[in-house]
Amino acid sequence: MDIQADYSCYITLNNKTDVDFELIDTLVVSGQWPDSQPPNTIDANSSVSITLNDKLGAAGSQGSVAYSLKLKKFPDTKITFKLDFSDPYSPWNDNFLGGSTNHPELISINVHPYSKAGHPFNAEADIFALKVLSSGEGEKAIAEIDKAAKAQLAAARAQNKCLMDSTAVAKRPFQANFSIGFKPEGYIPINKDPVHENIAIAAFIKAEQLPQGTTYNNLNPKQWEYFRGLLWNDDPSCLLFDDRVDNNRDFGAGLEWYNAFKAGPANCMTRRSHFGDLQCLHGMATKNGEAPEDTKRNILTWMEVMYKLACGNQGTAVQDKLKAALPAQFNGSTDPTSDATLKQLLLATTPNYRFSNLQRRALGVCLHIIQDSYAIGHTQRCLLNPEDQANRDESDDDRHSHYDSLEGVSPVPKQLSTFDKILGARDAIDKSAGLINFFTTQTKWEDGVKQFLEQEVFALAPNAKPANSEVDGNVGSCTMPTSALAMSDTRNQDLEYVAGLQRKLASLEGNHSGGLDIEAMHGSSLWARRTNGKRSLKRLAVYVLLGVFALVVAIMSSAVMSRLVAKTLF
Repeated sequence: MDIQADYSCYITLNNKTDVDFELIDTLVVSGQWPDSQPPNTIDANSSVSITLNDKLGAAGSQGSVAYSLKLKKFPDTKITFKLDFSDPYSPWNDNFLGGSTNHPELISINVHPYSKAGHPFNAEADIFALKVLSSGEGEKAIAEIDKAAKAQLAAARAQNKCLMDSTAVAKRPFQANFSIGFKPEGYIPINKDPVHENIAIAAFIKAEQLPQGTTYNNLNPKQWEYFRGLLWNDDPSCLLFDDRVDNNRDFGAGLEWYNAFKAGPANCMTRRSHFGDLQCLHGMATKNGEAPEDTKRNILTWMEVMYKLACGNQGTAVQDKLKAALPAQFNGSTDPTSDATLKQLLLATTPNYRFSNLQRRALGVCLHIIQDSYAIGHTQRCLLNPEDQANRDESDDDRHSHYDSLEGVSPVPKQLSTFDKILGARDAIDKSAGLINFFTTQTKWEDGVKQFLEQEVFALAPNAKPANSEVDGNVGSCTMPTSALAMSDTRNQDLEYVAGLQRKLASLEGNHSGGLDIEAMHGSSLWARRTNGKRSLKRLAVYVLLGVFALVVAIMSSAVMSRLVAKTLF
């Protein structure tokens, strides 16, 4: 048997309907999804490829996908279908593609003939639906639907002899209850989960702007434009990305970003954003002692410009010069200068991607500011429910984790409860979803958006203190009648913050080799997070003891062998 054979599944799915499909769930029994797989949206009357790769070993690939029909006329009608497929490694099992649906009277699944043997597994399926689902004629009586469905199925069978009898394979109503988060044996997910980005995905799902089954891995290039904006606040010069014409998700080595972060000129965007006068991009003050009113004013200035740019119809355009849009933030000595445009500001060193969407990127910038304002290490929030922290593990005193990771637990965007252990995440999701709703309806800044941000998201506590470096130790300690916040201080270059940010940026690429890896770059325990540093010291002590033990054993063994040799020779 050729151990180099490809045991992956390559499924072509043809949407033969007039409605879009949205991913609601996935299952992986064996194998792994590559980037952008499975597609989380399938446009009406289009075709997509679904790929499940095999992994090293003798497991092959096996999985499932479940989609729902996006019915604008009948939003409460849930019509779903499921595809199961496998390319087994075992010679005693056949390749397989099958489908089922919870409404066989409304949609049909046509599985084309395929080879049950051979590798990789290539197969194709069509999805048909009754015109009534997209015609807007209203709900039909069951008898009428059944009659129309039977007529359409008969016509389809007459045209295509390979049509699968969906009524036969779908007697059991399909429910999307697949398990998520399958981890291959031996895989340890440490600081590889982009929690910050998952918060944004959860917000988009809550606002019904992304399908339920959306994950960081299966974002498509159009959706990824929101997340290029979300990452811009941390990487405003776009130094983490390669400048590609046809790829907006191609991470580079990260050396340029690191150099700018550590030793860049004071006027560069990376330094200004993280340590200088643009820390408002992270919901923070620009210097110690800054009045919270000034911090809030700086935040809202950026929010207004970026929100209006995102909407595209509120007087702010991509060709606007910075000296007009943000005159207090840019001048002749900044990089970029005040003569640059908003487009040049957001695209920075990656201007060549031909499908860039500056409106989506601008919204992502806004979402980052909101989310960071709820992150420990950025802003002190006065909690209405401090008693809920009773069960929170306080042993991890990493003050600037920056939504870094969950120590082996991956939040699932469609399951909000999986974010409960990240302090502030649920609020960040709710408020982000609120802004997304405004963006979706193109609500004008003056017609509710400004008020929402001023009074709900960035409302100041009556006793808000000037910016300082002790915001983390007093979370929940202030007693306020309403939800309020006190802005935090400038980012002193303490090791916890630097490590947290760098590890977060390293996690953006997940398992991809092109991602920035500060720890691998420096190999110093000083660059580990405080909690991980403690664990690293414990591990180091264990390794030292084991090494000493092994050395003693080796010396003793050598001495014994020497005596045996000497005894043998003499």
